[in-house]
Amino acid sequence: MLFSGRNKAAPETEAVLARAEKIQIKSVTERTADGDVILGGNGGVSVIGAEVVVMCNGHEVFRCKRKSCTAATLMSGNGITLRGEDTGSGRIRNVTLNYSR
Repeated sequence: MLFSGRNKAAPETEAVLARAEKIQIKSVTERTADGDVILGGNGGVSVIGAEVVVMCNGHEVFRCKRKSCTAATLMSGNGITLRGEDTGSGRIRNVTLNYSR
């Protein structure tokens, strides 16, 4: 089991991702230089092997490597922020996921 943790993020991020997988997402926005952009709604988070995937309305809106992902709970407790290098474009993206509770 020497290589068992090589695809995992920091323990704090893993805990946030584990909670986020169980909760439905109301909306996903991305912070850009021009402001916030709505990426979609009605979705969820999945941790699939070495990647973190955010889906909205049956479409993938964000995917990054689990190892480089940083996740934190919003102060309100109503969502999380994810930061990581997008596997498709290669650029660092910041997305905010709001829970539907």
